[in-house]
Amino acid sequence: MFAVIYRRFVLPECEQEYQQAWHKVALYFKEHGGAIGSCLHKTDKKNEWVAYSRWPDQETREACWIQEKGLPEDIKAVIQKLKDCTDLTKPHEEICMNGIDDLLLKETLEKN
Repeated sequence: MFAVIYRRFVLPECEQEYQQAWHKVALYFKEHGGAIGSCLHKTDKKNEWVAYSRWPDQETREACWIQEKGLPEDIKAVIQKLKDCTDLTKPHEEICMNGIDDLLLKETLEKN
């Protein structure tokens, strides 16, 4: 399991657009790129948003982003919208992680 945490500060006037754009991109990668799933959170800090995505492995995630040029035009436009809604003067970092123990996925699979 491979996961990435994305931290962004979203421009206040763009919050709804950012949320909709994030949803479209995350859904596209889940349906067409091999992503396991994603979550988007708004923190208690002013304009700070955090997203979390899960992938089977780092190679699957990298293949999606390396092939960004091959993405459909509408998805490229949505990715650009995410960038346009982000305050780039503030930290916007990614944290990449390899899974060690996973109770979230295990419990979800056991319930189904």
